[in-house]
Order: sequence, then structure tokens, then C-alpha cells
Amino acid sequence: MFAGVINFLFIITIPFALQSFKLAGLSFWPVGRRVVPSELANEARKRNAQEKLDKLRGTSVAAQ
Repeated sequence: MFAGVINFLFIITIPFALQSFKLAGLSFWPVGRRVVPSELANEARKRNAQEKLDKLRGTSVAAQ
């Protein structure tokens, strides 16, 4: 955001300022991400790790 404001001071850098604002918007709203509670994220990580471990061991995933 700061770089966009600075770039607007000079006429030649206005296109760069516009792109700076577009990139700043993307950084504040990550594409393809969802906000979830930390407990849900931790459970998903555990299940994913267990599935990968079972796959490496060659065992089937047990019903939980």
C-alpha cells in the first residue's frame, strides 16, 4: 500500500502504483483459502498425516 502511494507522486510511475494496489489487495485476501477454527485445522492436519502414514505403510485406513 505504501509503495502505491509513493508511486502516485510521480506521473511516470502511476501504472506501477495501480499494480501495487492490486497486489496489496491479493495479499490481504489469499486466493483459495478459508478461515476455520484452529481446532478444525489441527484435526484436519492429524487426519491428513495419518492417511499419508497409512499409505506409506501400505495399510488401509481404519474406520473411525
